[in-house]
Amino acid sequence: MGLDIAAYQHAELNKEFTLRYNQINNMDTQEGEELMDSFMDELCGNHSLHIHSSYPEHSLPFKDDDCVKTSGERIGFKAGSYSSYNAWRNKLCQMAHAIDAEYLWDNSEAYQGKPFYELIDFSDCEGYIGHIVCKKLAEDFEEHYEKAKEFFNNSNELTDYHIGKYESFMKAFQLASEDGIVEFH
Repeated sequence: MGLDIAAYQHAELNKEFTLRYNQINNMDTQEGEELMDSFMDELCGNHSLHIHSSYPEHSLPFKDDDCVKTSGERIGFKAGSYSSYNAWRNKLCQMAHAIDAEYLWDNSEAYQGKPFYELIDFSDCEGYIGHIVCKKLAEDFEEHYEKAKEFFNNSNELTDYHIGKYESFMKAFQLASEDGIVEFH
């Protein structure tokens, strides 16, 4: 089990699917459960996503329970096991802020808007990052690329792995930065 990332170049609200989702979701019956299963299959078959986010500000301009149609280029990669992704994310925090991720989480107000904050203080298992935050993160990754290469080269720990993950995330956020979305699943 691990974390997979998918980045979509374009994403737009699918009003019809959003309305249908909310109607079915409000049904408290066995029939409602069966309709939901069928609907979710249809949603996936139409290159659409159902937004469910514990970090609503990250998924903007989309909100919880929106259904989103994706199009254009799509890239995906394995971020690793949950523990290896968390170790990488901690290294990213050390590189950017000279602190461990746990310290940032405990003092998140002081780091809001700082480089990589939106990725470091985000779920390690599922969620969505909309194009507004993707644009900011793409800029963070681009601006700190040389610093990251130097940091990871000097860390003597899995240099190719760390730089490879950095580059994969940079490409994902670049792709989604105009009007796309990045999915953690």
